[in-house]
Amino acid sequence: MESPFTGGKAELVISKEVFEYRKEKFTYYNIQYKCVDTGEFFAPLEIENSNLLQVYNQYRALHGIPFPDEITAIRKRYGLSRPQMSKILGFGEHQLKRYEDDGEVPSESNGKTLSAIKNPKVFEVYLLNAKNQLTTKEFDNILSNLKHVTNYDTTIYKSVVRSKQNGLGELNAQKAVQAAEYVIDRGQSVSAQKLNATLLYADMLAYAVSAKSITGLLYQKNVRNNIDPHNFFDFYRAIPEVDFALDSNGRITLSLNSIQIFFEELTKKETEILDYVLSIFNDMDETAISEKIKNDFANIKPDNFDFDIAFSLDLVKNFL
Repeated sequence: MESPFTGGKAELVISKEVFEYRKEKFTYYNIQYKCVDTGEFFAPLEIENSNLLQVYNQYRALHGIPFPDEITAIRKRYGLSRPQMSKILGFGEHQLKRYEDDGEVPSESNGKTLSAIKNPKVFEVYLLNAKNQLTTKEFDNILSNLKHVTNYDTTIYKSVVRSKQNGLGELNAQKAVQAAEYVIDRGQSVSAQKLNATLLYADMLAYAVSAKSITGLLYQKNVRNNIDPHNFFDFYRAIPEVDFALDSNGRITLSLNSIQIFFEELTKKETEILDYVLSIFNDMDETAISEKIKNDFANIKPDNFDFDIAFSLDLVKNFL
C-alpha cells in the first residue's frame, strides 16, 4: 500500500479496540495502514466502513435487529413497495431506504418490529391495522399474496440466527449453495475436506474484511480436530448439481453435473476471497489441510466455534 501522505511505503496495522455505540461498548479489530515515513494512520473508505460494520453488526445481533439484506427480503417476500411497507409499519417516508440502501441501523423498537413481521401472522395484524391507510386494491392484493406466504425455509440453517457463531452472515441458502458450487467449479472435482476447509477460511476472511461471512453457515470441530460446516453432507446432498464419488483412496469427492452454473448471489469481493483461499489450498493434500486447521484452531473446543478476526490475521494481511 502506498502512503497518501508521502507516496512512500505504508504497513498494515490491526489492533483490537473498544468502540462505544448507542451507549454500549463493543470490541472490534481496527484495520488501518501506517505511513512508514510520517507515522500517520489512514484507511481506504472500504476498510473504514468494514471497521464500523464490525460494531454495527454486533449491535444488530445483540438486539435482534435485522440486517439491510434481511429488511429488503422481508419487504419483497410480502410483495410490498417501500411506501406501502412504511404505511403498514408506521415508519417515516424515507426510513426504509436508509435501512436498506444506506445501512442505517434501525432503532431497537423499529428493529424488533421488522424482526417480528418475519412471521406472516404477525405481519397480518399490522396489515389489518393499516387497512384504512391503503387503497382497497392495495389492501386486497397484499392480503391475497399473504395467503401464499409460508414461514422461511430452514432446511440448511435450521434454528440458526445471525451471530458470531455464523459470522453474522446472511441466511441465504442460494448464496451458500453458490459458494460451494464455485469452489467445486474452480477445482473441477474436490474432496469434501478441501471444500469444507475452503468455505471455512473464506468465511473467516470475509468476516474480517467485510464484517460478515459469505455462507452464514455454522461450523464445529469434529473428532479428528477438523472444523466442518454443521451437517455438511446434508447440505451438499441437497444441491442438485453436485455428484458424489469415491477417489482411489476412498475419500469422498464432489463434482458438478451441470455446465450452466451461475453465481449471481456472490459479490465480486466474495469471489475474490474464494479465489484467494483456493490458491492457498491449491497444492495442499488432505493431510496438509488437516494439519493447517489443527494448528490454526488449536484452542477451539468442540461444538463451540465463534468467528474471531484473531484467527485470520495472517489471511487479512496477505489478502489486503
